[in-house]
Formats: sequence, C-alpha cells, structure tokens
Amino acid sequence: MNNGNKYFPNIQFDIVLINPSGIPVFNYSYKNKPLPLAVVGTLFGIYSYCSSNNSEIQNAKGAMSQTLWKQLKDNIIVIAVNGYSGNLNPYLDLIYNALLFYVGSDALESMRSQELLRKNLKASIPLIDWIVKGFVDDLNRELCVDATLAPDCMISSDKRILQQTVLEFATEIQSFYVCLFASYRIAAATDDWWSLSGEEIALIVGYMRTEKRAEVKDVPVYLHIKSPQMAVRLMWCRLSLNCVLVALCGLNPTLDVFISTSKNLFKKCISSLKNAESTYPFNVPPHIILDTIVLGYLVMDRESNRAVSSFCPHRQPVKFPFPVKVVLAPFVRMKLLRDAVRYLKEIPETENHESFRRCCDHLSYYIKTAKNIGVCQFPAETSVTLARKTANSVIKTLDELLNRT
Repeated sequence: MNNGNKYFPNIQFDIVLINPSGIPVFNYSYKNKPLPLAVVGTLFGIYSYCSSNNSEIQNAKGAMSQTLWKQLKDNIIVIAVNGYSGNLNPYLDLIYNALLFYVGSDALESMRSQELLRKNLKASIPLIDWIVKGFVDDLNRELCVDATLAPDCMISSDKRILQQTVLEFATEIQSFYVCLFASYRIAAATDDWWSLSGEEIALIVGYMRTEKRAEVKDVPVYLHIKSPQMAVRLMWCRLSLNCVLVALCGLNPTLDVFISTSKNLFKKCISSLKNAESTYPFNVPPHIILDTIVLGYLVMDRESNRAVSSFCPHRQPVKFPFPVKVVLAPFVRMKLLRDAVRYLKEIPETENHESFRRCCDHLSYYIKTAKNIGVCQFPAETSVTLARKTANSVIKTLDELLNRT
C-alpha cells in the first residue's frame, strides 16, 4: 500500500466477479491478497438474501468503507473499498467494461465455460491495476482520462498537418477509426474515433499504458458500446518516442501493411511529430501564454467530451507578482486536479457550481456549467478576486482551443 500521507491516504480495493452459485470467477485485490472464500460467500449471501425478499442492495457504507453490488444478468460484480467514502459507481462500470474489453459481453455474462473465462480474465489484471492505481495511489499519473472519461487532448501548432496525414492513413487502410496519440493524448483523429465513448477511449489508453514497451500491436478487443459481442483488431505502430498511431480494424489490413503504410505516410511530417512531442507537458501551442500565477489547469468541454490539462503550464521559469512561500510538486498538483474533477462530476447536473478551496498550500478555483468543467490552481497567496478573473480567462481560452481540435 501507499505511505498514507496527507495527499494519498491508505485505500484497500477489492473486486470480485461471482457466478450464480456464489463461486468467484475473478477475485482481485490491489497490492493485497484476494478476499477469502468465506468473505466472498458472505457478500454473495447478503445480495441473495435481499433478492429473495424482493429487494435489491446496491451499496453499504461505513464511515470510511463501502461495498457495491451490481447484477449483470446471472452474475454479480462486487467492489469492496476501505479508506474511501466517495462515489465509486463510475469505477464499478469502468472496471466491468475493462473485463469485457478482453472477453466480450457474451462470455462475461453467460459464463458457459467458467474455467476458460477465469483464465482469460487474468489478462485483464494489468489494465485493472492501471485503473485502480489511478484511484488509489498513483503518484505519477499525468493523465485525467480515467477520472474525467473525456479524452486528454494534445493541441500542437502542427495539428492541421497531422490531421490531414491521419485522414490519408485512414483512407489507405480502409478504417474509420484512426488516432494519433502524443504522450497518450489525442493529437489528431478521424471523426469516427471521436464517436467512441469516453470510457472506451480510456480503456484503450489504459491498455496502451500497460503495453507501453510494444512498438507494434495487433490484438482483438471488445468495446462495450461499439462492439461488445464481436472483437475488433486494436492495432498500433510507434512512429517516434512518444507518438503512436492507433486504429480499430476488421480483417484487413495485415500488420505488415499497417506498419509500412504508417511509416511511408508519416515520414513526410517527422518535424510535426517532434513538435507534438515537445508540446508535452504544456499540451497547448506556444502562442497560448497563460498568466504566471497559474500552477495547473484542467478544462473539459462537456458538449464535445474533450479535455486538456497540465501540471506544468509554462515553458519558461516564471516570476510571481507577489511573494510565494510554497509551490506544490507537479505530481501533487495533478493528483488534486483529478480529485477536483471527481468532486465536480458528483454535483447534480441541474446546478451550476463555482467554488474556491484553499488546501495543501494552494488555492483552487472550481467551476461546473452545462458547457464545461474547469479547475485552475494558484499559489495560496492569490486573492479570490484575482483567481476568479484569471481562471475564467484561462477556461475560456482553452475551451475555444478544444472546440477547434
């Protein structure tokens, strides 16, 4: 487990998929031993007792612990967490869809061959680890897609060139779903790629992170909305150190054709790929210069379901216009941005929300409207008036930039 400091409290995370007989087909615990069969039996018994009495139990909460149950046709998935009392329902769905990502809905819901299913589900453990680690104790999670379920974007100054090349590549390989990732952020993509759900893209990104050493990949996967019953081929080719070309394909092309086509088309825009790589960790073009008091930001356009964020928004060292005692470490700023999004997403959709929080030696500005979600971080010494004015300017600028991607 983690060190349990003030930023990252100790959290225990257990996941169990139980068949109709009460036997665990998948029993997972993050950095711990799986739940004993006796505990699994008790969790199953509680759910069965409620069902037999014409009632349904969905969750049970303690002061700092909770258990969630969800019926999936004949099977039950259970998440038990100690050390956290916030909303876990988005993670329940994401984890179930991560299991489906490997085996498909038919195998997961029918469990016709339980031994084979148990074996196949073991392949999902690295992806489940990635999801849970981002929730529990990842000190180096520089992405927000698993928290926002809105794809992280990389807005480079050469986006138009990259977009045109991606479209040419999609035509060549006859795939509607093609995306160029730079540092695991979308730098260019086809319209159909943007039609994938935020969860589906989050799982693809998570899978890429678990296979980050792979130069090329061709693997069957299931997408819980786009293709839950029939596998599609997830293919990728690394074009440079941090740029990866990804596509969803059917029977064609072959992997050799995929690789050769990608290399031939993108060799004419090597400088644009390098430009995209150098845009990280700022994630916006050099002409976008933010106020020096901005320590970090996250802007999510809710209509297009796209997001841009950074824990390091300035290309040059900055000088604050007033004395500042403490500037948070980048990993802490990113963790707090992710936590802020979770908080904002739980606020009822009928309400617009604006608030400030002074904690962990900094000031955060939160806003949620029907149009977007925004978080900006400032030194603790920043006045509320200045923070609001600066944050609204930043959010407006970045939201306009997202809508042009």
